[in-house]
Order: sequence, then structure tokens, then C-alpha cells
Amino acid sequence: MGKRGVFDKVVEFIQVAPDIHHLGLLDHDPLTQKFSDISVTDNGDMPEVF
Repeated sequence: MGKRGVFDKVVEFIQVAPDIHHLGLLDHDPLTQKFSDISVTDNGDMPEVF
């Protein structure tokens, strides 16, 4: 748990071309059920997330 609590994370794999994939690390908002790659939680737990 980081300094600001617990945030749900989502790992997304998308194939963009043969043998080329995009990996995205997203935050999940349980209230809206949406994913965001632009939110900044500043939770101080980057090493644990990666």
C-alpha cells in the first residue's frame, strides 16, 4: 500500500502489428469503471507497481 492508499491497476496488451505489441499500465476507477493512463496518483509505490 502506498502513502495515498490502494489503487487498482490494469495491464493492457494490444497487438499493433505482427510481432509488435503495446503494453499499457492503467489505473482503474471503480466508481466509473473506466481505465486511465493519464491519471497521476503520486502514491510513492512505483517500485512495487513495476
